[in-house]
Amino acid sequence: MIDVNVETDKINQKLGKLEKKFAQLIKTSEKASKMTSEKHQKLQNEISDTEEMIKRLKDSIKELEAMRDGM
Repeated sequence: MIDVNVETDKINQKLGKLEKKFAQLIKTSEKASKMTSEKHQKLQNEISDTEEMIKRLKDSIKELEAMRDGM
C-alpha cells in the first residue's frame, strides 16, 4: 500500500522544481525578442510542456488527497 503523505510530498517537491523552471522559462521568453524565431518556438514548446507537467502533478496530488480522505 502506498503512503499517500509520502507520495504527496514527492509530488510537491517535483512541482516546486517545475514551478521554478517555469518562472525561469517565462523570464527567458520575455527576452525572446532578441532570439531567432526557431529558438523562440522551441522555448514556447518547452513552456507548454512544463505547464502540462505542472497540471498533471497537481491532478496527481488531488487524486492522492482524495484517496487519503477516503481511507
